[in-house]
Parts: sequence; C-alpha cells; structure tokens
Amino acid sequence: GPPTWLVGGFYLHNKGDIEERLNIPGAGALLAPFGFPSDDLFLANTNLKTNEKALFGEVSYALSDRLTATMGLRAFWNEIRIGLVSDGILGGGPLATARRQTENAITPKFALRYQVNPDVMLYGQAAKGYRIGQLNLGPAIDPISSLAIPTSYGPDSLWNYELGFKSTFWDRRISLNIAAYYIDWRDIQLQDQSATGFQFIDNAGRARSRGLEIESRIAPLGGLQFGASLSIAGTKMTAVDPGFDARVGDRLPAAPNFTIADFAEYRFGVGDGAHAYIRADHQYIGKAFSNLDNPTSPSFGDFHVINARLGLDLESFELVGFVNNLANSDGKQSAVVLPGGPSAVRLRPRTYGLTVRASY
Repeated sequence: GPPTWLVGGFYLHNKGDIEERLNIPGAGALLAPFGFPSDDLFLANTNLKTNEKALFGEVSYALSDRLTATMGLRAFWNEIRIGLVSDGILGGGPLATARRQTENAITPKFALRYQVNPDVMLYGQAAKGYRIGQLNLGPAIDPISSLAIPTSYGPDSLWNYELGFKSTFWDRRISLNIAAYYIDWRDIQLQDQSATGFQFIDNAGRARSRGLEIESRIAPLGGLQFGASLSIAGTKMTAVDPGFDARVGDRLPAAPNFTIADFAEYRFGVGDGAHAYIRADHQYIGKAFSNLDNPTSPSFGDFHVINARLGLDLESFELVGFVNNLANSDGKQSAVVLPGGPSAVRLRPRTYGLTVRASY
C-alpha cells in the first residue's frame, strides 16, 4: 500500500582510559625551588564513560503515483562521565575532578520526492541536526595566564534545507545530480586553545553555510567513461560569542569555497574473460583556513593532485600499477600554529607501486 515505515533503536556504551605525560629529563632539579621536583611537566590520567540510547522512526506516504512525502524523528538520551587526575607545573599542580553531563533531544526530518519520469526525480528536504555537548580534557585554569579554560561545552544544532534532482539520460549513459543547500548552525562547536597551548572546544556562536553540489558521469562508448563533481560553498560566522577569538564574517575552519574531482577511465578486453583498464583521477582543493579570525589563521589547500592507474583483470587475479601524486605536488593538507611557528602537513610526494590481488 501507499505507506512504508521503518523503526529502530540504538545503544552505545563506551569506556576509555587516556594517559598524557610530558617528561623533560632534568626539569625537576630546576623546578624544585618552585615546588615541582618532578621531571613530569604535565601528567594526566583520564577515565571516560559514554552511554547513549536512541529511538528513531520514519514513515513515507505516496500522495500520488509520483509524489511521496516522508517524515522522520530521532530521540536520544546521552550521559558522559569523566574522572581526571593530573599533576605538574603545566597543569597547575595536583588536581582531581569528576564531571558528568547528560543531554536528550529530538530531531525531525521532512522530505518530498516527485518522480517526473523513471529517469528524473525532484526532491526537497528539511532536517534538524543535533550534536551533544561534551567535557573538555585538561586543566580548568591556564597555568601561565591564570585564565579559566572551559571544562565543558554545550550542544550545537542546525537546520539543513536542500533542493535538488537526480537524473539519467541517453539510455543511462549520462547521469546528472544537482543539489543546493542552506544550513543555519547555532552554538557551533569549534576548537580553541589557551595561552599555554591547551586545546579545548567551546561554543563559538552562530554560523551559516550555503552551497551548490553538481555530480555527473557520461559513458559515450563501450568501456569509456568520464565523471566530475563540483562543490561551491560559502560559510561564515554570523554571530560570535563573547571571549571566542573570531569575528563576524570569518569563514569556518577547514571549509574551502571550491572543490572539484574528475576522472577518465577506459576498459577494454584483452582475451577470454580478461580485461584491462587505464584510469586518471584529478582533484582540486580550494583554499581553507585552520581557525577562525581568518587574517591571523594559517591557511592550507589551493592545490591540484593527479593519480593514475593501469590494471589487468584476469577474473581471479588482478594486477594494478599506480602512480599517486603524479605531478609531485607539495600542497598543504592541513596547517596549525605551533610554539615554534606555523606548521603544515603536506601531500605525500609522488609514489608509485604495484598491487596484486587474487581471489580463491
């Protein structure tokens, strides 16, 4: 009949033990007059327990032969417990604390799907996302500046609105999918650090993201196909909470405005039951910032990378030669400010090799 439905449950119980130690031989002798005779400048043992229970359900109803409406809900209950024991001059001396945080929420989803014909489908969707708040590890006071470090952060939530269509043409030799979206993000959780360099997460304020995604594939001839995907996105802070190092208008961290990925592949027979293929992949990652306050943040991205494959498939045996990063790009995949200055993780240099697979 017209209605279809789905119900489910989820349960998570997670336990973790984390030990952090910063040991500098000889430091204790220098720091003994200040009451820290140990070579351990920082020592922490953390016990973490997480419990989550959730129920979810979704129902779709065919309003006509072509139009279908969907509504879904997810309800969850969370509990997080942290026990922390730390010591050392960088931790502000001996500290023992226990923290507990609980949360629950309900997130809805609404969607409409219209099947224009067997090859073209239009859709619209609105859905709420919710991410629980958690507890920060580490000291509550920065030992150098004596300023407070947030011991926890609250939840963040967003509404995502999306319109798009999915389609195939020319006897399914061409596919084209397009989606436009708008995201309204409240109390966004972002990483920050204290004067000493202790990392923590806090609620930064409100943000907005909007963009367009296009994906297409074409197979003009037997064995030959091309494909490409394009993402254009605009993200920015629209309101900043007091005390967070950011400005209205800052682009969100690790959010390039433009990315593209494309490929070309040709497969051809080389005998009974065997075939070979050659494939090239290209990707461009646009410029992105590591943190908010973009003028002072290190940036990364803005690079191209090309990979190539040449393979021989003999049904139960496959041989593949590959070259990754063919042009030997040294593009920065990420960046961060360390005590010695800005630092970046770059692409692995040109790498080539041979992969052999066998099935039996």
